[in-house]
Amino acid sequence: MHMNDDISCLFHSVSLELTSEKVALLIMSDYSKSWTIEELANNLLMSPSLFKKKMYNEVGSITTFINKLKLTEALRRLRTTNESVSKIATFLGYNSVSYFSKVFKKHLDLHPTDLRLKR
Repeated sequence: MHMNDDISCLFHSVSLELTSEKVALLIMSDYSKSWTIEELANNLLMSPSLFKKKMYNEVGSITTFINKLKLTEALRRLRTTNESVSKIATFLGYNSVSYFSKVFKKHLDLHPTDLRLKR
């Protein structure tokens, strides 16, 4: 059984109230995956249109929500590990360190290397 199959089973055995909580578990199960709306909706046994509506009502932009999850993990790794920024970017599914740094700077107003230096 694949990890995603395990996660899907979890949804049926544990009652999570919010769609966004379920999505967070999926994203965290494989940060590097480029999840599509259809894949996320299918994992939650919803139509894509219902999924988008529920997510919008709970968190607004799905893309922003996923970025926040990934940036939270990036912050954790930068603060608690010695992994390179490049390794963290790859783990989180960013195809280039420069794009990861750009997203990081946009949302957190500093570069990942600056945060690492502050430790």
